[in-house]
Amino acid sequence: MVYNSSYKDYFISNGLSSEQALADLFKFASYYDQILNHKSADDRFNKILEHINVMDSKVVFPYLMLLMDLVDTAKINQEEAIQLAHILESYLF
Repeated sequence: MVYNSSYKDYFISNGLSSEQALADLFKFASYYDQILNHKSADDRFNKILEHINVMDSKVVFPYLMLLMDLVDTAKINQEEAIQLAHILESYLF
């Protein structure tokens, strides 16, 4: 399984403890749930998520999860995430 070996490599290379790894997995599972059910904290972002779900484009979920993580860690702001997600939505359409 590609995902298991990729996460294992990430886990080892970043020296994560079991608790840190579980917290990381939980955080990204939460992002996945927000994307799938378009229930993030921002209504404009949710509308984009809804459109992407209608197009059944799960291949972009990792990118969207990264955007959500960048917002949560204050590396980008919500407005930038919305703009990037909108560009992605436009490309898919």
